Amino acid sequence: KTYQWITYPFRLLKKLDGRGIVNQIKSFVKKIQGAEPYWTFETVVEMEKEVGAVSSFYFLQEKSPVRILDRKTWRHLGRRYDWHAPDITSLMRSLEGRGWEVGLHGSFDSFTDAEKIHQEKRELEQILGETVTGIRQHNLNLAIPATWLYHENEHFLYDSTLGSNRCTGFR
Repeated sequence: KTYQWITYPFRLLKKLDGRGIVNQIKSFVKKIQGAEPYWTFETVVEMEKEVGAVSSFYFLQEKSPVRILDRKTWRHLGRRYDWHAPDITSLMRSLEGRGWEVGLHGSFDSFTDAEKIHQEKRELEQILGETVTGIRQHNLNLAIPATWLYHENEHFLYDSTLGSNRCTGFR
């Protein structure tokens, strides 16, 4: 979370969601104390082990531009982390090594940019030392059939970008 520490409480206040505001405050206090509220990978892995499930984790390398005067671009700021940071690299390799799949979460604009998808996939594969076979496009962005053709050219085995980003349900 970045700017959401400010915007979410205002949204919740507008909805008169007292519980949500309290949860946001608790989350912010934990963050200040050094805990990362969204770093729940081990919790998910342990829950899945209990029920014999194995899932896929899609990692995003967002580099889309952020323009301070264009509110629509602010969302790109909140999704930035560095795949090459030791904690991220270690996490991805650990998940993959223990049998969980690490896939590509294509960046916001990659669905219309074959070269961007290519670069992101290659970079993730270099970090993992493994072939990446699954993708999910950010924000459920798809340009049909172009995006799928880009995926096919990159030898992805599947795309889990199944839903619509305009309405509930499938396209």
